[in-house]
Amino acid sequence: MRFLVTAFIVVSAITKGYSQSTAPGSFTTIGYGARAIAMGNALTALGGNGALTPYNPALAAPLGEVVPTRNVTLSVGILTLDRSLDFLSFTQPLKPHAGLAVGILHAGVSRIDGRDADGVHTVDYSTSENQIYFSFANQFTHNLAVGVSLKLYYYKLFDKLSSTTAAIDLGATYFISDALTVGVAVTDINAKYKWDTSSLYGQSGASTVDNLPVVTRIGASYRFPAIGDIGSTIAAAFEFTNTGRRLLRIGTEVGVVEGIFLRGGVDRISLSGSKLALPSLGFGVGRTIASVPVAFDYAYVFEPYNSGDMHVLTLSFQP
Repeated sequence: MRFLVTAFIVVSAITKGYSQSTAPGSFTTIGYGARAIAMGNALTALGGNGALTPYNPALAAPLGEVVPTRNVTLSVGILTLDRSLDFLSFTQPLKPHAGLAVGILHAGVSRIDGRDADGVHTVDYSTSENQIYFSFANQFTHNLAVGVSLKLYYYKLFDKLSSTTAAIDLGATYFISDALTVGVAVTDINAKYKWDTSSLYGQSGASTVDNLPVVTRIGASYRFPAIGDIGSTIAAAFEFTNTGRRLLRIGTEVGVVEGIFLRGGVDRISLSGSKLALPSLGFGVGRTIASVPVAFDYAYVFEPYNSGDMHVLTLSFQP
């Protein structure tokens, strides 16, 4: 049994794909929805419709001319190696100058082949890692917004072996001009997984603690002057952790015609090692159906350490 649990831990890290991100909670580095993933997850300072507060809780509040709207987002990932990635979020502006967001991110690995001492298949196992967040932000001046997120992690690794932890995110955004916004966020403060294997091994069990890295992000976004109703944006984010990891993320969104965007980005450009970066491409299509704005987004991500690549499909609407 000890070998089986150890194998689960190794398989879980490998099948989540990114060998440079095998730290606890690394499933959150994959991204939140097709738009963000296609833009290299460089959304630390990019707000507006469907703002994603896991990158910066301050994005829930209006800032300058960028005003969030009520938005519902549903996302599913198509991944190799029996992995799953699902995301659901809801954002709501609050008068006069605040906003909130709630969401859940799920990742897991299914169909893990369980066998007995003779090598005979017994049962298929699975792992599941989940993040639930609640974000609140307020615009203190026309240029400055500050936000906080409360997060809950739940990791089910094996029968009778699971862990739950809470975390806090802090963030701020500053509107420099109609085009340029900067942001900073510190995430996963005080998050840690605590494991107790005594329920599996009895007196041979042990208690261990895995601290999730505290991540600091500094980012900027620039909106190019619109041509009619067609606009384009470029974003970048520098990220470092208390474990020494340093990354750069860049992404862009280019309007083709009204309601249609092309996107591209490069995620995890390592500044502290030689790991391969993750390029991504995608597009978005927005239409109004029965007076409700609806958008469909797609992202394709090249995964250099896996047998196949990732596809992410996202549907969002503004009820």
